[in-house]
Amino acid sequence: MTPRDANFLGEENHTCLIRQELIMLYQRHLALQNARELMKPFDKDVDDEMLKRMPKLEEGKQPTEEQIKEI
Repeated sequence: MTPRDANFLGEENHTCLIRQELIMLYQRHLALQNARELMKPFDKDVDDEMLKRMPKLEEGKQPTEEQIKEI
């Protein structure tokens, strides 16, 4: 079953329905949005761990290849 298209303003086709592909894309969008929200705390933990492991650099200097490998 698909919902009717509320944006269709025609008298002759009162049975205009939203396509199933659009509904599936909308559901996928909501699922990805929910997954991103659930991952935010884990992303913060990963970023914090990377900052702990990152070697301290002197201001204005680029990291050496050894320092990059340590990260």
